[in-house]
Amino acid sequence: MDNNHFSNCDQEPIHLCGQIQHFGCLILFDATQNCIGWSENWTETGLPRQSVFLGQSLTKFIDCLAIQHAIDLDQILHDHADSFKHRYVADIYLEQIPYYLSIYPFDNKIYIEIEQHRSQSHQFKNTFFYAKHINDSEDIWKALAENIFTVTDYDRVMIYKFSASGDGQVIAEHVVGDLEPLLGYRYPEFDIPNKRANSILKYLPG
Repeated sequence: MDNNHFSNCDQEPIHLCGQIQHFGCLILFDATQNCIGWSENWTETGLPRQSVFLGQSLTKFIDCLAIQHAIDLDQILHDHADSFKHRYVADIYLEQIPYYLSIYPFDNKIYIEIEQHRSQSHQFKNTFFYAKHINDSEDIWKALAENIFTVTDYDRVMIYKFSASGDGQVIAEHVVGDLEPLLGYRYPEFDIPNKRANSILKYLPG
């Protein structure tokens, strides 16, 4: 790795932070199950116009989706009220296009994600499978790396932990073939784009 790489790495542009990808939307409800916010692109998913507005109840929102099978919201929200690792996932159709409907409570709010089915080559599986794999694992970071590998099929997936000073360490990974393991490797602060590190550190506990 040459000095030019070191001097230019932190100049890499940061983009799409805090944005919702075009093939899905996010709708947020408070603890009383009233709508308090949504991503701007919700209309692009084909959701009924009358389904999303401030104060709309979660029950009425679900009714607007005209889902063919019954959803027991009380059961979904009661069972996993204190864990972000569990979520309810179902297949729905909006304007005859298949979507995943995902419902999960976290931090005294209720999150609704509606994500369009991707290409079969992507091999997307039920989100609950990934959440359960993490929840059942003794090492959640390794399980997360394995989940990301399952979705992306990349040869190497690393989970990187930042320190307060901006440097960091690989705390989990999943590799295939004869690739050299990098678990435990430390990377200096100057090898990490400053804006990216700072934006992540803002959300780290402690």
